[in-house]
Amino acid sequence: MDRLPGAYVEEKDYSVAWHFRGAHPEHAEALAGELLDHLMSFTANIDVQVFRGKKVIEVRNAGVDKGVAALRWLARAEHDFILAAGDDRTDEDLFAVLPDSAFSIRVGLVSSRARFNLRDSADITMLLEDIARSPHTSGRMLSRILSFLSQLS
Repeated sequence: MDRLPGAYVEEKDYSVAWHFRGAHPEHAEALAGELLDHLMSFTANIDVQVFRGKKVIEVRNAGVDKGVAALRWLARAEHDFILAAGDDRTDEDLFAVLPDSAFSIRVGLVSSRARFNLRDSADITMLLEDIARSPHTSGRMLSRILSFLSQLS
């Protein structure tokens, strides 16, 4: 992080991620390759996974991913509507475990386990706005969507 302006480290409950989306692309790519090599070597004998996502390198406990988290959340209650959207390889774990009734969306026109693809994040925003305006959207769902949209602004 100190060697690349615009990069930052995110500490999560079960992982640490180095994000370089806001950094100079050529310098970021060189340092990302170097970091990935060091991490793979350093963690070879411990129970963690090191992987590269979309402008991020993450180290996490083995067996912990978005799919595992989603299964825990889904087991808590019945859900009448499930929508999941993501733009990274890490989201594929989530898409893989969702029930057939879920609406899964991969942002970006790439092959995916998601049921649908949308071009970019602007398309996701428009979709959520359309859902929020629908007369068939419940008040509870509407307030959740509006809360989410306000956080994007």
